[in-house]
Amino acid sequence: MVQLGADATYSKDDFYLLAALDAKYLGDKESAAKYFEKLYFDTKNLDFAYEALKWYGSIKDFKKVKEILNQALKDHPNDINLKRYSVAFYIDTKDFKTADKLIGTIPLDSSPKMQDAQKMLRATIDLGLGKTQKALKFFKDKYNKNKTANNALVLSDLLERVGKVDEAIKVLKNHTDFIECDENICARLITYYKDKNEVDPIIDLTKRLYKKTKKLSYANMLITLYRYIDDKDKAIDFLKKNHINDRLLLDLYLSKKDYKSAKELAKRLYSESGDLDMLAQLMMIEYESREKKDKKFLNYFSKNFDRVVQHIDDPIYNNFYGYVLIDENIDVKKGMQLVKKALAKKPKAPFFIDSLAWGYYRNGDCQKALETIEPIVEGAKAKEIKDHYKKIRECQ
Repeated sequence: MVQLGADATYSKDDFYLLAALDAKYLGDKESAAKYFEKLYFDTKNLDFAYEALKWYGSIKDFKKVKEILNQALKDHPNDINLKRYSVAFYIDTKDFKTADKLIGTIPLDSSPKMQDAQKMLRATIDLGLGKTQKALKFFKDKYNKNKTANNALVLSDLLERVGKVDEAIKVLKNHTDFIECDENICARLITYYKDKNEVDPIIDLTKRLYKKTKKLSYANMLITLYRYIDDKDKAIDFLKKNHINDRLLLDLYLSKKDYKSAKELAKRLYSESGDLDMLAQLMMIEYESREKKDKKFLNYFSKNFDRVVQHIDDPIYNNFYGYVLIDENIDVKKGMQLVKKALAKKPKAPFFIDSLAWGYYRNGDCQKALETIEPIVEGAKAKEIKDHYKKIRECQ
């Protein structure tokens, strides 16, 4: 005993308890574990044993956990909760033989919930000991009685483990078809179908996942799948309906050469944002889609593109605008300056080199034009480059 003042007398264990609680409050896991361990060995109170087990477990000191469990089981050989805790510990540490011996000493509880938990432990041990068919029967029965997403996933995992992948897929597919497209189940099914390279069911599941969760990741995945199977129409319909990525929608319109839809969308996006990148896109679309490029239109085009290149140093924009200035004979000198600016960033870009050669041609310097375009002609696939090369050769 320690005497503190006239009225207070504290035992040594009181101080250990205060120290343990203080360590627990401060999050000092190792100290808390040691103090609760000391308290258990001094008092044999199981509450202290459970605290010590919890804190040693949190710092993964399984040697200490095992030591305390063994002593506690000697001190309290008939305590059912302690035995259950011990079984769970030995399962977690993959010591299935010890877990098997211990679970055999636990009588079946009268509570249906506890009975189910005990049977689950038994099945997990069977699985660890290689008794897969016995474990499989339990998990099948469990799922048939209670068709939760978690039970379906556990059963499918086990089926996959014993090599019954098609049956695992069937369990999950039936769950999604007749119960719900749980996110974890549908995502797992997608993984299976990826392994089997089956795109259609992946698309269907991804659509259902997006509809249920509205997660952008599923929307992007769906667009990627549509592009993979080259179904631009479905990708466009999805983007139009859900208003997810208007910039991507614009790219898809352009890839289909649907300039009317692209122009309408680009106009709206520029009107909403005032973004000069979108203004450049709009001007490029209008130029490419317009059959008659009269003086009024070219003035309008140049005025807007001047705004773009004054504020954005982009090689694609510089080359596009520069080429138009050259090809339409608006301002060949300025056009060549812009093309050279683009080439400074991308000196090997064939279309940029073609634009420069076309500028020399427009200036009447056919020899320089030929020297510029010849290195890219052999590997060129674009008709425009071949047509320019033909005209440049003819002007020699």
